[in-house]
Amino acid sequence: MKFKDFSEGGGNRKDMAKVIETRGISKRFGGITAVNSLDFHVEEKEIVGLIGPNGAGKTTVFNLIMGVLRQDSGDIIFNGTNINNYPTHKRVKIGIARTYQIPKPLKEWTIFENIRISMIPDGIKSIRRIGGREEDIRRIAKETGLTEYLEKYPDELPIGALRRLELARALANDPKLILIDEAFAGMTKEEIDVISELLKKKRKEGMSFIIIDHNLEALANIVDRVIVIHLGRKLAEGKLQEIIKKEDVKKAYLGE
Repeated sequence: MKFKDFSEGGGNRKDMAKVIETRGISKRFGGITAVNSLDFHVEEKEIVGLIGPNGAGKTTVFNLIMGVLRQDSGDIIFNGTNINNYPTHKRVKIGIARTYQIPKPLKEWTIFENIRISMIPDGIKSIRRIGGREEDIRRIAKETGLTEYLEKYPDELPIGALRRLELARALANDPKLILIDEAFAGMTKEEIDVISELLKKKRKEGMSFIIIDHNLEALANIVDRVIVIHLGRKLAEGKLQEIIKKEDVKKAYLGE
């Protein structure tokens, strides 16, 4: 499998600080180790792909970073601060956002309102006290290709648009780091191109991203590097075009 290297990077990486770092994090479910002494980091203005076969532990890693799950051992450092004891809402407040593999919109609200609510620190509880600025909502909708859907409800949207809504909601609070689970699943090539260009634009503006996706061709267009995990361990790390040639990666990830 061959890929062209289209990634632009975030500038001189030597000058970039670490946004997120995991130090030996592990998570077990009964007798199964889902994440096993995992070390990795993501820098400012960097897009990193987190890849591996189904069941490798990728979504569990996202849940640990967000505080949905607590690791059994190890540390998670965000912007130099240990956030092991931070609940999910505090992690969101300090600048971590995520999207979900299965979109989770607020079905009783329009797309406009979904984005608006995501701009509010306490969500629905604060909606009568604080309103997202309409120009910002429309800007985010335009960036994610959702303008035509703003007055519609989630049930009226195709799957590609629902995934873009996930990203729009994640962008609403201008986070420092976004975790994107299955970034391109269900999208057309045109939708993938729109989102890829948006992520590269946001990288230049200072955001960082960790992306889970099985579409390696789409990832090759945007990532600065990839981390391959298998059975909860880091198997390889580096440029996608180089990593995909490694025999252990082919065997674990591609089944070759």
